[in-house]
Amino acid sequence: MEIDHIPDPRVEAEQHYYNAKHSKLIDLGLQPHRLSDSLLDSLMNIAMKYRDRVDASLMLPQVNWREPKNERRMQMSMLPKSSAPEPKGAQTVSAGAKATKA
Repeated sequence: MEIDHIPDPRVEAEQHYYNAKHSKLIDLGLQPHRLSDSLLDSLMNIAMKYRDRVDASLMLPQVNWREPKNERRMQMSMLPKSSAPEPKGAQTVSAGAKATKA
């Protein structure tokens, strides 16, 4: 297996002073447990078995924080309105009907 290193799309420094530590769930009584090696091995075998179904192009970052333009957003804005995904919670209005606000 070959690892292809890509430039970091983030703006912040790779190493910085902030050391986040989340303890609220532990404080609430969470009893963390690690996944067993056999479970991880089983999951890896399933992933390897079906790896031909993976579209690797979807794994690459879609955002570059160093550039003001976002190619994916530009592609979406160029789609005809009929094929663009409808925002969550949007209501469909039939022809001739008017939408009213409550």
